[in-house]
Amino acid sequence: MRRSLVPILLMFLAFGMGKRPRIEEKIRVVLLNGPSSVTISSKKPYRLDLGSLDPLSVASGKTRVEAKEGKVSIPERGIEASSIRFLPSESGLLEVEGRRYRGAIEVSTAGRGLIVVNEIELEQYLYGVVGKELSPQWPKEALKAQAVASRTFALWRKLGSKGGEYLDALMAQAYGGYEAESEEVRDAVDATRGEVMVGEDGMLIPAFFHTACGGMTESSEEVFGMRSPHLIPIVCPYCSGYPGNIWFLSLTARELGDVLSKAYGGAWDPVEISPLEKTASARVRRVVIRNRDGKEIVLKATDLRKLIGYNRLRSTYFDVTKIGNEFDFVGMGFGHGVGMCQWGARRLAEEGKGYREILGFYYPGTRIILWTGGKGIGEGGSF
Repeated sequence: MRRSLVPILLMFLAFGMGKRPRIEEKIRVVLLNGPSSVTISSKKPYRLDLGSLDPLSVASGKTRVEAKEGKVSIPERGIEASSIRFLPSESGLLEVEGRRYRGAIEVSTAGRGLIVVNEIELEQYLYGVVGKELSPQWPKEALKAQAVASRTFALWRKLGSKGGEYLDALMAQAYGGYEAESEEVRDAVDATRGEVMVGEDGMLIPAFFHTACGGMTESSEEVFGMRSPHLIPIVCPYCSGYPGNIWFLSLTARELGDVLSKAYGGAWDPVEISPLEKTASARVRRVVIRNRDGKEIVLKATDLRKLIGYNRLRSTYFDVTKIGNEFDFVGMGFGHGVGMCQWGARRLAEEGKGYREILGFYYPGTRIILWTGGKGIGEGGSF
C-alpha cells in the first residue's frame, strides 16, 4: 500500500513545488507584414542563417534588410536569399526597429514586401503577451488567469481548429516582446507553467478574452460562428470599474457614407441605422442601414465594428440614434465580449478569488491540465 503511494507523492512534489515540465513548443509571431525594409540589431553577437549559403556571424550592431525582386537582401554585404534567420547569442536579445525580442527573427518575402516573424518558446512568448494585455500592477491571480487563457489560446490557434503557423502580434492577442515583460508578469507565467484549459472531451478550448463585457459576456457562436459550451453568455457585474465602460461615438452621415462606399462601392448617404436583432446578451446582432435613395444594406453588427474601427465602435453592446446629420452611438464594454472579461477578472482577484475560480467562472465546464504536447488534445494530467 505504501509503495503504491510513492508515484503519487513524487508527482505532487514535482508539480506542487514549482518543478514543472519544460515545454518545447515554439510559437511564431508575425511582427511586421509588408514593409520594404527592416533594421535588425543586437548589442551582443548574433548569427545569420542564410539557408543554402554559409552562415554569417556578426559581432554586434545593425543589419538592414530589404525586399528585392522576391528575395531578402542585405545590400551592404551583397547577400540575397529566400529567407534569413537571425539567431541571438545565448544571453542576447534581437531588436526589430528598436524593439527587443527573445528568440529568433526570421525575415522572408510577402508579395513586394517583407514578413518579419519572431520564433520564440511558448513560455517566453507569454511573458510578452500577459504584460501587454494587462498591467503588471494588477492582482497576481488576474495575471495568472490571463497566463493560462493566453497559453491555451496560443496552443489552440497553433494546434487546434485554426491550424495556422503564425500568430499576429496584434489581432490574435497583444504581444509586446521583451519590452512588455516585468518581474510580476514573469512570476505569474512561471507559476502556471504548462497549464491549459480543456473541455470535457479533453480538447483545448478557444480561450477568447476581451477588455470589458459591460455586464454580460457573449456567445462564441454569435461572434466567431463556433458553438462552444464553454463560451456562453455569463452575467458579469464585475467590470463596472473599467474607465471606458460606458462610451459614446458620433459619426456624421458623410463619415459613415464614406466607410460604406469604400467597402461596398457606390454612393452612400445614409439616413437611418436600425438594429434588426439582438443576441441573448442584449448585444446587436444585425443592423439595417437605409440610404437616402431608398436602397438598404443589412450588416452583422460585428462587421459594422470592423468597418468603423474596433477602437471607435468599441462593442456591439450599443444603441444608436440620429440627431440632425449625426449618428450617435452609446454603448457599454470594450471588445467582442467572448470568454474572460479582463476587468471582471481583476475585480474577482481583488475580492480574493484565485485564478482557477476566475477561469471556471468565465469558461464553465473546463478543467486545467498540465500540457505535455499533442495535437490539440490535452495529453497531460488533471490537477
